[in-house]
Amino acid sequence: MGRIVTECHLLGAFSVCTGAERSRTPLLVSSRKARALLAYLAMHAGEAVDREQLADLLWSDVSDGDARHNLRQCIVTLRTLWPDLLVVARATVALAVEPEAVDVHRFARLIAERRFSEAAPLYGGEFVAALNLDIDNFREWVRGERQRIAALAAVAFENLASEREAAGDGRGAVAAAERLVAIEPLREDWQRLLIGLHARHLGRASAIGRARELAAVLKRDLNIGPEPATLSLIESIRSGGTHPAIRTAQVSV
Repeated sequence: MGRIVTECHLLGAFSVCTGAERSRTPLLVSSRKARALLAYLAMHAGEAVDREQLADLLWSDVSDGDARHNLRQCIVTLRTLWPDLLVVARATVALAVEPEAVDVHRFARLIAERRFSEAAPLYGGEFVAALNLDIDNFREWVRGERQRIAALAAVAFENLASEREAAGDGRGAVAAAERLVAIEPLREDWQRLLIGLHARHLGRASAIGRARELAAVLKRDLNIGPEPATLSLIESIRSGGTHPAIRTAQVSV
């Protein structure tokens, strides 16, 4: 069977594309359950997934018989539109795609190889950002994957900031740290890293402005003030001090 899937994008908005590089066509999958099925199969690229597992993941809110029926109908609809999209057996289903064609798998591999500058462009945002179902099993799976992948992204951007600063690319280091902070704006250790980079490469005023933004976010979202370590950093910057060099984040895939 020919493999029609060219790329699966799960970092940020979900999409499955087919065709050659210059003429890739996204598959228009209107059903949220069908998109959820494809996303799960893409995360298990290269594997055949048990049908019972898929039915329980996506239709745990109905009886077992109805769940199996709904899964069959979803598979039939996808195969009617794209006959070669799925590899279907009596008890299993697989997506016709190699792991390397799925952005999450490439992203994790590049981080494991410490190729952070190559990994960074693949991170388009939160794992399947807008793909949410009111099904406990699916919601739990997505939550776990989002946490795991966000942790990988944090490793990538923290190390990339360190690499770029060491190479004399201060603005590149700031840009990488900005992406780190965007993962979780309330992480003050990441915010301190960014404020320190602003101080060293964009100037004291820029760093203080960034610190004021952080204080406003903490007040708005948590009704708290900055941590003592953050206040100490701000005072050090005001008095002309500098923040210590970025530590190297450990890779754990």
